[in-house]
Amino acid sequence: MKLQSMTDFVLQQNKEFPKGKPLYETNWENEVENFSKLMIRYAEFIRQPLTLGMFVPIDENGELLNPPIERLQYGGGYSMRENEVEAYEKAKEKVLFEGFEFSHDNNYNTVLKYKTESSIKVELQFRKTENDVRLIINSDYIHECNDIERLTGLKTKPELTPSALKQIGL
Repeated sequence: MKLQSMTDFVLQQNKEFPKGKPLYETNWENEVENFSKLMIRYAEFIRQPLTLGMFVPIDENGELLNPPIERLQYGGGYSMRENEVEAYEKAKEKVLFEGFEFSHDNNYNTVLKYKTESSIKVELQFRKTENDVRLIINSDYIHECNDIERLTGLKTKPELTPSALKQIGL
């Protein structure tokens, strides 16, 4: 599922809401309660403040984790350090959006690029000194992007990971 606005999410879920079932086969009170809870969970999801770990794997200190690499062992053969693999996989499970990759880092910003099918260049700048996130489209600063909801306006919507879907309750 792709990230979508609250309105689009409600309309999509409404289409999937059980209709046409005989009343004696459906516990409508339970169905409406579940539908309401799902809407609230999605609203809470898109109102979360953006963090770097939603887009790329990071460690406990907020530093970017690179995928573990195979190392040449003494005497031949290759291996990976188990603790590095475990830490990376655990951090990767916390990522909520697919399609973002690390671009570059300096003293002021960590920049992620969003891979889109179009020629539009989308970047997120995580500013270290001011603790905010900026959305950059085609090298033009668009606006501060303080929560997930701001990303619903992107033309090419990011795909949600299984972790995101679990958080929403889908």
